[in-house]
Amino acid sequence: MKASSAALAGLLLLWPVQVYACDGVTRHFMLCADGSGWADAEWDQFGDGVTVRLAPYAFDSVEDWSGREEGVNPAVVVALEAVMLDNMAGQVNVDHLRDTFQTPDLTVARALRTVTFEGDPPIQRAYMIAEGGGERVLLI
Repeated sequence: MKASSAALAGLLLLWPVQVYACDGVTRHFMLCADGSGWADAEWDQFGDGVTVRLAPYAFDSVEDWSGREEGVNPAVVVALEAVMLDNMAGQVNVDHLRDTFQTPDLTVARALRTVTFEGDPPIQRAYMIAEGGGERVLLI
């Protein structure tokens, strides 16, 4: 896996809360970045979520994503598959990593893929859905 792929895969981990100050990325989830390289990231709030940018990386986090049905709660793996099926015309995907894991507080499904659009250079895209306390967050 290239260094950029490894860095993106690292983004998919939830940062430990123990020593970092935290900011809300959605109404139920926090990102704890103080003391990490993401502490200087640029935050752009939109609706229920936020885009966090630290060149050359960025991620979006939302709880109410397009295609998510209120009251429908499929396994996080099924929810992640549905998100990853939402492709644009001309998009070509190569999947590299898919896994799931559990912590005492969360169930997580994540994936890493290379996305190519006609005429553009390929980009690395990481996806994660984390569920805890009956709430979910999507990170892309």
